[in-house]
Amino acid sequence: MQGITGTRPQGTSWRRISGSLTAISVDAAGVWGVNGSDQIYHRRGTYTNSHSVGSGWTGINGRLKSINSGKGIVWGANKSHTVYWARVNQNPRRVNWHAVSGKKMKQISVNGNDGSVWAINRQGYVYFRRGV
Repeated sequence: MQGITGTRPQGTSWRRISGSLTAISVDAAGVWGVNGSDQIYHRRGTYTNSHSVGSGWTGINGRLKSINSGKGIVWGANKSHTVYWARVNQNPRRVNWHAVSGKKMKQISVNGNDGSVWAINRQGYVYFRRGV
């Protein structure tokens, strides 16, 4: 959004950014997204700078259907609802994804401040965990 001020926190307009995604997330780890083919992307120039629109998308290894970024970490779930997480830096090229054993989830949300993770399974039940 553009035109964000103290009296107008919602901004005044949207700005179109290149790319086509089905899910997107932004936090200290930057802007992350997945497309309709479950391919993962990171927006260059947004790590610890979420106010920047960045300079383009970098394809990341792996496949996810949903994604959520936190402070130096990204979580997501694939089409089989297996949950994955990875520590990331400002220039991710190849990410080391770690599967989380246990519950299958369709949506993940990570708190960028304390690392707590919320998730929803296929039946719509809500789950919570602290970190990995």
